[in-house]
Amino acid sequence: MKCVAYQRFSPRPTDVCESLEFQEDFLRKYAEFAQLEIAESIRDPEVSARLVPLRKRDGGRRLWELTTGATPQYRVVIAYRIDRLFRSVIDGNTTLAAWRRSGVACHFAAEGGQSINTETATGRFIVNILLAKCEYEPDLTSERTASAMARHMANGRAMGGTPPYGKRRGPLRDVGGGVMRPTWEDDPAEQAVIAQVKLLAEAGLNSYAIAEQLEVEGVPSRSGNGWSHVTIGRILDRLQNRQASAANQA
Repeated sequence: MKCVAYQRFSPRPTDVCESLEFQEDFLRKYAEFAQLEIAESIRDPEVSARLVPLRKRDGGRRLWELTTGATPQYRVVIAYRIDRLFRSVIDGNTTLAAWRRSGVACHFAAEGGQSINTETATGRFIVNILLAKCEYEPDLTSERTASAMARHMANGRAMGGTPPYGKRRGPLRDVGGGVMRPTWEDDPAEQAVIAQVKLLAEAGLNSYAIAEQLEVEGVPSRSGNGWSHVTIGRILDRLQNRQASAANQA
């Protein structure tokens, strides 16, 4: 049976063995084993499945056109792993449901050292579990990265070009080996405003009301263009994160 093979390579690969060439070679060997003939091979290089759903990728759109409708050109799709196709439960479930209606099965050649496919009830059950894992992994990484950045910022380490409100550029810090890293330190004037924002929030004012109060009192903003609820919301979020971090350390 003829099939279509799909390969995707992340902008930030964590494993060089999953290059497009590696995936294509692996799928060719899998197709021979499964008695399938790869009639077309589709690639999506440098595309994040977490940020871009299948049908919005150039290769994914082509794959969708070939495998949906009353008379799909191919009735088997093969991919190295399910995360090459999907990093979203909604995207995966929607696409796989459409393929099932069109009589199209999907084979994943290397899931945990073995292949699975959607031709059986057991295979579809396992795929549903793996879809949740595919979405969970990058979300967890994002949360850990944000937490680490917040911790570094709280310790005065610069994590970007512009310091957050309440901080200013400090001296370079020697972190060893002759490596110097920029730091942030408290800006006394802005810290005083943050303390005022905290008191107003504790008094029950929301971000809109706090911004209006600062305007009435003539408190200067960093930009010089006045206060907005968005800026106040960011200050409140950082205060909340700082309190949560302190509670966890306690």
